[in-house]
Amino acid sequence: MPRLVVFRGRRKEQSLDLRRREYTIGRAEDADVRVDNPLVSRRHALLSYRDHAWRIEDLGTPNGLYVNGSRVDGHQLVPGDHVEIGQHVLIFQGVGDDEFDVVTQPGIPRDALEMMDSPTTILPPDKMKQLQSTVRARMACHLALQHQGKRTDFALQGKVHRIGFDQECDIRLPGSSLFGKKSAELLRKDKDVYAVVSLSSLLPVKVNGERVSSKVLADRDKIEIKGFTLTYFTTIHR
Repeated sequence: MPRLVVFRGRRKEQSLDLRRREYTIGRAEDADVRVDNPLVSRRHALLSYRDHAWRIEDLGTPNGLYVNGSRVDGHQLVPGDHVEIGQHVLIFQGVGDDEFDVVTQPGIPRDALEMMDSPTTILPPDKMKQLQSTVRARMACHLALQHQGKRTDFALQGKVHRIGFDQECDIRLPGSSLFGKKSAELLRKDKDVYAVVSLSSLLPVKVNGERVSSKVLADRDKIEIKGFTLTYFTTIHR
């Protein structure tokens, strides 16, 4: 049975088996698929099954409907399509696809009357494009560095990514270091699977608190180098 899985960032908020032929998607309390986000219109999109195919349509919203990174008025869905609405990503899964191995967490509760009365927050097209680019990147394989209250995401797409304090590093750490200017590298072992390899005996690399010379990473593993922590995230896809 086809399924729609709703994510905000990497938090899975709901998973819906598509048993009917039509679903409204939006911020309204009575929407069939309720998406709690001020960038989402009360009636944002219509998901329907017609002529042996599932189709999603924009219902004339100011912030628009995106599928796989492109703004669309309507789109015939195939398994694996990412529907982007505000800060949410809705992934369409086909018959027989495995469920995501991610724990469902409820959305942040808000007062129902406030939800219904508040207007949709409208962003200029360039700001919306920038926001959804960030959301899309966080659904993909990446490292996240938290430093001085700011988060920086580094997309992982190549075979090798070098980490350290040197200008030539793909993932450059703040500040400087006398040792370990090139501290570690990520080597792609398989699709969405990377291993971290230490490059300096003088600057230890730890994964989840344990010193390593080389280690294949799992989702949300924490790489520690000289007081900095980089969290590894695998791709969310089906």
